[in-house]
Amino acid sequence: MAGKEGTQQEFFHTFNELYDNSKQIVLTSDKPPHQLSGIQERLIGRFEWGFAVEVLPPDLEHRVAILQTKAKNLGVILDDDILFVIAESSGGSVRELEGFFNNVVGQSTMLGVPINKNLVMEVSSRLMNKSTPDRITVELIQSEVASFYGTTVQDICSKKRTKGVVRPRQVAIYLSRMFTDNSLLDIGRKFGGRDHSTVLHSVATIEDLLAKEPLSGESNSYIAEQNEKTFWWKTSRLKLITFFVFYFYITFVDYCSLFRDKC
Repeated sequence: MAGKEGTQQEFFHTFNELYDNSKQIVLTSDKPPHQLSGIQERLIGRFEWGFAVEVLPPDLEHRVAILQTKAKNLGVILDDDILFVIAESSGGSVRELEGFFNNVVGQSTMLGVPINKNLVMEVSSRLMNKSTPDRITVELIQSEVASFYGTTVQDICSKKRTKGVVRPRQVAIYLSRMFTDNSLLDIGRKFGGRDHSTVLHSVATIEDLLAKEPLSGESNSYIAEQNEKTFWWKTSRLKLITFFVFYFYITFVDYCSLFRDKC
């Protein structure tokens, strides 16, 4: 919204309408109102009418609860003691927690081994002992997704709405949200100037797909086999391995859906 006069004008009237009708308004930002730039003073003044509170990183109990939800959505069954180990081994932010969990699940799928304390410790050790940590960028994700799906970055960032472009775009946006620190606005800009609502829709679409089609033993074997044959030599970066796990899984679901439709 910063720097967009038309959007701020509409938001101003929307805010007033909600406020005049005693509606609850909840706003989030990475800075307190008085530090926001590119925002009209009249909006900042209204933001300061309310109560500002800092949202701190979740404590251990909340991190475990987040992991329980994440595991359920992916169809992964884990004991609470393993969830506690994962929660204690990951970083403090929700993004770091989800990234670490995805690494553990990806490693388990790749190697065909159960998720236990030893695996969690191994993943934690690898991430902590990296002398030159890899930086995952939106551009890197776009390139890898385009290569896998046999399309181009230009198509992914274009306005095309064909299925062969829409699905790779949704996957790339989802992974960008999961594995980078870019804001929704930044991600949207890097995908052809799309707005934050489009980014959220893509993320929700992939999350819904994963929730409806939980990882099964058959697809686990398929993913592990294809990853080992095709991608293991390509990179040692653990996060990118997780990307490929998602790629194969989502493609597998696409084929299953197509088969059901034909039947």
